Formats: sequence, structure tokens, C-alpha cells
Amino acid sequence: MEYYITDFNVSNPNAAALEDGIMKKGSLTTAGSKMLSRFAALFDAGVVERLMGSGVEISGKTKMKEFGMPDFFADPNDGALSGSAQAVMNNAAAYCLCNDLFGQYRREAAENRLCYLHPTYGTVSRYGLIPLAASMDQIGILCKNANDGFALLAKISGNDARDGAMFPEKAYSYEKRGKKMRLRVPGNILRLADEGTREAVNDFAGKFEARDESNLEHFGVISPVMYILTCAEISNNLSRYDGVKFGYRAPGAENLESLYVKTRTEAFGMEAKLAAMMGA
Repeated sequence: MEYYITDFNVSNPNAAALEDGIMKKGSLTTAGSKMLSRFAALFDAGVVERLMGSGVEISGKTKMKEFGMPDFFADPNDGALSGSAQAVMNNAAAYCLCNDLFGQYRREAAENRLCYLHPTYGTVSRYGLIPLAASMDQIGILCKNANDGFALLAKISGNDARDGAMFPEKAYSYEKRGKKMRLRVPGNILRLADEGTREAVNDFAGKFEARDESNLEHFGVISPVMYILTCAEISNNLSRYDGVKFGYRAPGAENLESLYVKTRTEAFGMEAKLAAMMGA
């Protein structure tokens, strides 16, 4: 299947797929980059350990944008779906675990009748996730049904001592508590949306017991601040890919500097190069 880079030949429709930035021991883990085109994971990610420990089969690895980069050059509305969304929509997997830092999977879920659960930072281990921007990376779940997604989230969440940015709770329960949740709607953002979007949000919000109106006062600066901070972290994280210890190594380098330059020039895509330069 074209949306998989690695298919583990699991026909179980209740299996979970992994975005290709999440390690499964012995499997190809490229994070969508030529830089890691031949890299085989040396260990299982924390979420993979928990999935297998809970009896959840893993169907394969799905294609992704390079390291999960934002679309600096491409049109984010060009209609091209991620491998994760295609896997769930085509019933190749019931769930896909992804790192949705820039909102790609949340947008795809909303547009294709899917559901994306983005857990609170620090509740799901990132051990074994190839990092993009560590202070914001968080593994979530793309699925068709929110209740099923929450059941899987309960299996993969909880403290992992190998991830130093986690809450101390060893486990979380996402079962219904007998009453509806309270929903907060940012009114000043909703007023900027088109009529169809406003109607859809209001219809969804009406299903909840209580609805609080609020305003996000600094919404106008969220995007530029986000790009500044993430590019700084991306630049730092990409510095490890230099052709020396692991990953792609460009042939024909005459010295250490040319090895760095040729390797990074040949192996990184345009978004990665731009983010690295902006972050520096």
C-alpha cells in the first residue's frame, strides 16, 4: 500500500499503525527523510512497548512529511493526505500514532470525518520518537471513533522515566464519569471563521453540558511565536545529522567541513533546510 513504507502484514482491522518517526525495533524508521533512509530502529519506543504489552498489534509504518515539518513551501490545502490518514480511512489500521506538532493531522481529521486525540503534554512518553521540537512534541492518536481512541490512549499514557518531561501519574483513565464535559469556546476566534465552520462548532458545542465563552487575547501573535520557537528547536535537533555517527553520509567529501555540507545539502529537503537556517 502506497501510504505504508513498512507493512508488517497484520490483517487485524483493530491494529495500530505508527507514523514513521516512531521506533519499532528492527524496522526501518526514516522520519520521512533521506537522511534516515536506511536507519533501522535499535529499540522500541515507549508507546510501542505499551501497545504490545496491551495486546494491540502494529500493522506498519506510515509515510510522513520530513521529520513532521510545517509547509513552508507547499500549500497546506493542496488535498494531499498523510499516510496516517489514508491508512485509517482505508481500514488498514484502526488507529495511527502520530506527532502532530503543527496541526496537520487535526486538520485532516476534521476534513475527513476522522478524530485526532492530542493528549496533554507530558502524559504520553516520547521515548523512541524522533524529535522535531522537543518542548512541543507529543504523540497523539488518529482514529475513526473518539471512544475507541480514548480507550487506546489509556493504554499508552502514563509516566515513563525515560522521558524527563512527564507528569508523575503512572496511568490515566479516560472513561465517562457520568456527566458531560465542560467545553470552552474562544469566541473571538470563532467570529473569524466562515459561516459553515461557525455552525459546525456551535452544533458540536451544543452537545455538552456547559459551554464557556472566552477570548484568546494574544491569538494574533501565536503563529509567529510558534514558528520562532519551533525553528530554534528544529535547528538544534537537526544538528545531530552530520554524516558522522549515523544516517546518510555523502560520498566524495574531502574534509570534515565538506562532509557536513554535502551530507546536509543532499539529505535534507527544502523545509528542513529553511527551518534549520531560520532557527540558527
